[in-house]
Amino acid sequence: MTSMQDKLRQIGENLAGISENCYHYWRAEKRFPCIIWQENAENEDLKADNGKAVQRISGTIDYFTGKEFDPVADEIQKL
Repeated sequence: MTSMQDKLRQIGENLAGISENCYHYWRAEKRFPCIIWQENAENEDLKADNGKAVQRISGTIDYFTGKEFDPVADEIQKL
């Protein structure tokens, strides 16, 4: 079974493939455009055999750009 941390790392790697300015939770520098992503909370889970059989995590992806109708927003949606 893939760990939750490995799954979260994969999200970050996928987003970093779209923009070199990709940050988890916060950005260290004010460079634009940039993607900031974070996991927010655990949603419903499915318990089985005294443990979690299914775990769902919700999160947000924010894309900051000065370009109206930036095509990168569509690339983020494809993930």
